[in-house]
Amino acid sequence: MRSRAVALALIMCLLLSTSAAGVERTGFGVVFMTDWLVWGHTSNALQEHVGTMNDGSEFRMVRLSATRALGEHHEARLSFDLRGGQAIVRDAYVELREMPYVGDIRLGHFREPFSIEAETSSRFVSFMEFGLPTVFAPGRNMGLMLKNRGLGHRAHWAVGLFQDVSDYGNSQGAGKVALTARLAALPVFEEESGDFVHAGLAFSTRVPPDERVRYRARPEVNLAPWFVDTRDPETLEDIQAERLNLGNAEVAGSFGPLHFQGVYSIACATVPVDGASPCEACGPGKMAMWGLSAQAGYFITGEHREYSLGSGSFSPIVPFRDFLERQGPGAWEIVARYSLLDLTEADTVDSRLSNLSLGLNWYPSVQTRMTLNVLTPSLEDIGSDIAVAMRLQADF
Repeated sequence: MRSRAVALALIMCLLLSTSAAGVERTGFGVVFMTDWLVWGHTSNALQEHVGTMNDGSEFRMVRLSATRALGEHHEARLSFDLRGGQAIVRDAYVELREMPYVGDIRLGHFREPFSIEAETSSRFVSFMEFGLPTVFAPGRNMGLMLKNRGLGHRAHWAVGLFQDVSDYGNSQGAGKVALTARLAALPVFEEESGDFVHAGLAFSTRVPPDERVRYRARPEVNLAPWFVDTRDPETLEDIQAERLNLGNAEVAGSFGPLHFQGVYSIACATVPVDGASPCEACGPGKMAMWGLSAQAGYFITGEHREYSLGSGSFSPIVPFRDFLERQGPGAWEIVARYSLLDLTEADTVDSRLSNLSLGLNWYPSVQTRMTLNVLTPSLEDIGSDIAVAMRLQADF
């Protein structure tokens, strides 16, 4: 493990070196997030079902990144998380931009294009964690992706071929190449004000590694235990799936200080004939699991939720009056979200997980943020609880 960390450090040094001709931009970044969590312990039945629900704190993220641009059309990026004494690879890719006919070409290890939440950096989401439907997003894998813009940059598409790999880039089992594609557009976009309405669709078809699928989720806070898990607790076996099709539909928008977002994701697994059961969503011989989330937010200080035309996702929050340099109030935001995750078609899960979250965000500057979330996770027919979570985040 130490050798991997040394190798990553050497690669980062190469990326940051300035000896090569034609270098126009280099960058090095560090992000850290520190979380705290306190449970209300309102349901003994829930705690007996999911296990110990401890109060606690943790470094949610310590991430190092380096970006190297060679001219206007060539960029390389490397980032990794320091977690448990290990270096976990996040991004490691090369991108060729504005190529004739195809647009941008990206090759390496990076996030598959699937939903607006998965495309938006965890630094810029409105809550401490992504909504429950993001459990279906394929995440980061090895692949080749083409992406481009059209309709005056009001439409964005991306399509790629991917191989499921571990955090260290190693192939996982005998999975085959997956196809993932996403299309996003702005039916409403006011360039002067920045107001917009975003709509998007995504699809992925894949053969899971070793034809096994597992989904599990925490109630939108990383310090919580797993509330739902499709792995059989007795046999420790995962869902057998000959093929997995993933779908996502999304809508988002921002009008002045008000912004909103809705996401629906579904996973349809083709199961063996002897394990098949009728499925209204996916058809016979298939198993459907799905999730949705709806959220809205408002900037008390009047800021606007920024949008990236290049990726069809949200961008950093820039306060009107920086608290640290201009002695202003920074940016203050209130948010609310409801999420639901239904894995009940997997025989090992007998309840739905839902979560209502209220949040308060303070952005002293574009690089810093403090977050307070109040969460009320609930398992159907079992019980619910309340938790208070906080985060300190810095990006420099």
